[in-house]
Amino acid sequence: MKKGKEAKRIPDDVPEDDMMFALRTMGLFRDDELSLTAALLFTKNPDKYEYGTFLKIGLFDSNDCLMRDDMLDRIPLVLLPDECMRVLNDEYIQPTYRYDTGTASRELDYLYPMDAIRELVVNAIVHNDYSMRQEVAIYVYEDKLMVYSSGLLPEGVTLENLRGSHPSVKRNKRLAEAFYAMKYIEGWGQGIKKVLSACKENGNPEPEFSYMSNGLLVTLHPKTYRNIDPENIGLVLDQIDHTILSIMTANPSVSITEISSETDLSIRIVRYRIEKLRKKNIISREGSKKAGRWVVNI
Repeated sequence: MKKGKEAKRIPDDVPEDDMMFALRTMGLFRDDELSLTAALLFTKNPDKYEYGTFLKIGLFDSNDCLMRDDMLDRIPLVLLPDECMRVLNDEYIQPTYRYDTGTASRELDYLYPMDAIRELVVNAIVHNDYSMRQEVAIYVYEDKLMVYSSGLLPEGVTLENLRGSHPSVKRNKRLAEAFYAMKYIEGWGQGIKKVLSACKENGNPEPEFSYMSNGLLVTLHPKTYRNIDPENIGLVLDQIDHTILSIMTANPSVSITEISSETDLSIRIVRYRIEKLRKKNIISREGSKKAGRWVVNI
C-alpha cells in the first residue's frame, strides 16, 4: 500500500490499512477469495504455493566452480527485488571508489549499472514461467553477471527485436500489474530500453541476450578501468582491483598498510592483489620499499 501511494498509483485518501482496496485494484481478490498471485506476492513463504518462487545467487570462478551462493527464499515476491539488490551490493558486486586526483575526494563507482541489474531482476521475477518450477538465478563471475529466468520469449518477441520496439506481452499479468502499481515497473515495454540506456550511461558494453535451457539469459559485462579492453592486458579487473588502482592513482606513495585500512581488506589480500597486478604489468614500483611510488601502467 505504501509503495503504491508513493508511486501515485493508489489514491492518497485510501487508508493504508485498507488492504482490500489495494488487492481489488490489482485484481488479486475475487469472489471473496485471495488469488494465487496474492499469496505469492504477500505471504512469507510463497514457495509453499508455487515451487520456484525464490531466487538464487551464485559466485563462480573461471572454471565454473561455485565459490559461494545465497538462496533468497521465504520472502514475499513483493520484497524480493529489494532483498536481491541488497545481497548483491553487500556480498557480490560491491562498488569501488573513484578518486579525484586534484582533491583526493572519492566517489562511489560501479562496474555494473545498478539500475540495469534491478530492472533485469524485476523483469525476471515478473516474466518467469513458474509452471516450469524453476527459480530465477543470478550468476556472478569475475568478468560477467548473468540473470536467468525460465520460459522463452512470447510470440512476436525475438532475441533480435528485443532491443528495439516490440509488443509488451505479460506472461504473469496480475503479477506484472501489482509490480506496476508499486512502481517496480515504470511503463509497459520499457524495461529493456532502460537496461540499454543504463549500460551506456555507466560505460558498460551492451548486454547479450540468449537462450539457455528453455529460458532467457541476459549477460552483463563490467566496464573496464579507463576503458582499456581487457584482452589487451590479459586480465579482467574486478571491483577490488579497481579500488586499489584508484587509490594508487590518487596517492602513488600509498603503503600496503594504508590500502588495507582504506579498503577494509586484510594486508595478506592486498599483497596478493598487488602481486597479481604486478605480474600482469598493470602496475610497477619505482624506488625503494620505504620511499618508492606506485606507477599505474594503463
